[in-house]
Amino acid sequence: MNDYLFLDKKTLYHSLNPAVFLILFSVLIFLAFSLLNPTHLLALALGTIGILGIARILKEWLAIYRMLFPFIVFLVLLNTIFVQSGATVLTRFSLPLLGNIRITLEALSYGLFMGLRFSILSALFSLLTYVLNPDELYGLVRRFGEKPALFILLSLRSFPLLLADYKNIIEIQEARGMDFHSRKVFSRIKTLKPVMDHLLLQSLERSLGFSESLAVRGFGANSRIVHYRKASLKESDLLVLIQSVFLVTAYVMQKSLGDNLFNFYPRMDSIEARDFFWGVIMVISLTFPAMLMEVRKIEIFADK
Repeated sequence: MNDYLFLDKKTLYHSLNPAVFLILFSVLIFLAFSLLNPTHLLALALGTIGILGIARILKEWLAIYRMLFPFIVFLVLLNTIFVQSGATVLTRFSLPLLGNIRITLEALSYGLFMGLRFSILSALFSLLTYVLNPDELYGLVRRFGEKPALFILLSLRSFPLLLADYKNIIEIQEARGMDFHSRKVFSRIKTLKPVMDHLLLQSLERSLGFSESLAVRGFGANSRIVHYRKASLKESDLLVLIQSVFLVTAYVMQKSLGDNLFNFYPRMDSIEARDFFWGVIMVISLTFPAMLMEVRKIEIFADK
């Protein structure tokens, strides 16, 4: 269970001020939704994976992504089969009830583009779940209301707990002889139904336990909120703030120069050299603060 919850791994991102971390997270979420060029989005994905590696939570994200990957593949196939737009036809075939199907390069590329965006979002929310200290997040958000703060905290904590429950239930069912690796799709769906039932029941029982625990502790009985800790800004916080400002500035420059525009339909635009330039800038800007702090640590250790 501890593999799916917050654990302070003493990295740059774990030591950030919670407000600074949320600023960086908001900037990355904004870029994930705003970038329209596939080269820039791929660069954002590589930079995000680099951040996960620096924060040492790649294993945790891959455990979540393993569950999400079939849905991403389904999204790509859905767009490729049902979107008939696009001028570059790769193949044609017919399906029962659907008739003639055209597979176009544009539809396939756009499906992969949306799958990449969904992958980035899963990585960013994994970063928020596993790196940001829940107590610090609660202390920051409770200034705007104690109940909304608790709701946000429980929402972020729920998915890792569901993942742990899912893994435990699968292991128990496999020990009882159930086959979850069958090549028959309908057979796998049938074996997953009792898993979903147990998962729902366990989630409801946990919700009841949460409510009883809050009631015993007198949650909401005292409307007075006391802030007992004030986090100051460190050198790493200022560095990440500069990084966030630089990322937003680079996006504004892309937008003003028209480099963020990319059309998939009716014919996909070609990727130009300046697209790779912006991509390299993004990857460097995403990983530079952590690399700089690591160099500083090495220098301090050498001086000692």
